Amino acid sequence: MTSISLFSTTPTAVSAAAFSALSPQAQCELVLLISEHKVTAASIGKAIGRTADEVVALRAHRPLFRLASFEGGADPDAKGGRPQQVGIGRSARRILRLFAQSEDGVIQLDRDTIARRADLSTGVVKTAMDQLRDKNMIELRKPGKAFSPAIWELKDAGRAEIALISDGDAHA
Repeated sequence: MTSISLFSTTPTAVSAAAFSALSPQAQCELVLLISEHKVTAASIGKAIGRTADEVVALRAHRPLFRLASFEGGADPDAKGGRPQQVGIGRSARRILRLFAQSEDGVIQLDRDTIARRADLSTGVVKTAMDQLRDKNMIELRKPGKAFSPAIWELKDAGRAEIALISDGDAHA
């Protein structure tokens, strides 16, 4: 058993048995915490009953935490567990609410005005608008020019999403 000071000057006991009893995520976190104190991989390995190579592999490991899936959340795809966005984000929902306020589902606004009305930054507006276009919820009817803002039109998928938002579904 080895004692290592992790959070204060009070040493914490680390043994191979205690380390093996931890979940893989906790093992990774413990190795990373100990590494922050400039302890060598060989020393960590000796304390936890692993080789230096195993310690290096644990340092590099980034476990994927799988939360309960819900509509509008992220689901891991089949290509390695990276999250893939299923629904739309909060910023995109704020922009859809602007479309909901228009009578015909058409707005003629520049990004700065959309940002002000939706209480977002212009960079976030661009990202959210791109997301809405990718999800086929809005369409650029006419690009903006020097003194004329772009004209955007709400599509059927966008109307369906607005209905979910209005109903207070899990998306809102």
